[in-house]
Amino acid sequence: MYLDNNPIPQKSNHKHLGFILDSNLTFNIHVQNLADKIQKQLNPLKVHFNLLKSHHLETIYLSFIKPHLDYCDIIFNSANKTNLDKLERIHYQAAILVSGCIHGSNTQKVLSSLNWQTLSSRRNERLKSYMFKVCYTVCPRKMYNIF
Repeated sequence: MYLDNNPIPQKSNHKHLGFILDSNLTFNIHVQNLADKIQKQLNPLKVHFNLLKSHHLETIYLSFIKPHLDYCDIIFNSANKTNLDKLERIHYQAAILVSGCIHGSNTQKVLSSLNWQTLSSRRNERLKSYMFKVCYTVCPRKMYNIF
């Protein structure tokens, strides 16, 4: 590919605004980086688990860690199940930490005790909301024209 008769270098992946796109749109690199980042943020909470109350742990997770999982989630919603399950496991680890439940407890019960949704259901709701905006032209004109 060329731009003004200058070759455009090809890359296997590109990071743009914190989101990593790979040439095959598998999102493997993005999900792995996201999982590593969130795991690093959860580790200090595990260390201080006994010192902090449950609602403080929840506030920290919901305010500073979970937004990373939500960022561009409707874009990588098409990633393979293995990648998405990796993020669900991290979300479950956070729920175990916040709730004080025993590791190995039923995922749905732990999440419902905190009134949390699975990441998958959150992505689906956000995708539906965005598609509603596209259908009713509430989104930017460029996005409307794509659909």
